[in-house]
Amino acid sequence: MSFIKKLINARENLSISEKVILDYIMNHKIAISDFNVERIADETYTSASSVVRMCKKLGFSGFKDFKIDYILAKSKTELIKKQVFSSEFIEGEEPISLSIIKQHIQALKATSAIFDQEKIKNIAKIIMNAKKILVFGKGNSYLVSKDLELKLKMLGRSCVANDEFHNQMIDQTFMSDKDLVILISNSGRTKELISAALLAKEQKITLVVITSEPNSLLAELSDYVVITYKSKDAFNDEESSSRISQLCMIDAINAECILYNHQDASNKEKRIYEIFKKYVR
Repeated sequence: MSFIKKLINARENLSISEKVILDYIMNHKIAISDFNVERIADETYTSASSVVRMCKKLGFSGFKDFKIDYILAKSKTELIKKQVFSSEFIEGEEPISLSIIKQHIQALKATSAIFDQEKIKNIAKIIMNAKKILVFGKGNSYLVSKDLELKLKMLGRSCVANDEFHNQMIDQTFMSDKDLVILISNSGRTKELISAALLAKEQKITLVVITSEPNSLLAELSDYVVITYKSKDAFNDEESSSRISQLCMIDAINAECILYNHQDASNKEKRIYEIFKKYVR
């Protein structure tokens, strides 16, 4: 039985005021910033204690546990879409390979058009001052995560990229508000990343999200959201153009990190070169 169906079935055991609260939550799109006991109590003309009591009657230890389960239930699991060959491109005069290259160029131009340099500078500053950086991406986004991990390690930053949910949760458990979490998702609705975002908010860790969906739940949860462009290529594949745009934005962030303390970055590059020259054969 789905989470929502369980709530509907349990509704009959609630008091009138508790039913009003549950109906309000289920029938209104509530912003994450407003999803708190006090705001819901005000909107339903009830009390904070009634909201908490409703959560406990539904089988939760409190409002926080209910909120996490509800948000995850409302989010959609990101599925791998079957690639379908487009006859429009296959039968056209222009080679399909050239068409894909042109679409990637267009994706980069569109990403450039929405580029926010001040935001990228702020993110770079946070990266360079964070004690630890955790990057999380699933599927194709993990490739982008690994690219960012390597670039930040070259700058001497403590950075780990994860694509496995349990490893992400273990690493994130021991982080503090002096650290940084970066989530990369094309759709902005990957369930595992939403869980990581909710944990980051609870830990008061700065959260950066890189996505092509500015209205997604992940974007709403973030402290800083970096928007990239996506478009379907000849094989109806959005991931390819999105990944190109994400990698481009990662390079932009890395450039600002280098400029944040250019001399230090230069010294670290020389040190790495010397180590490789001495020990790598």
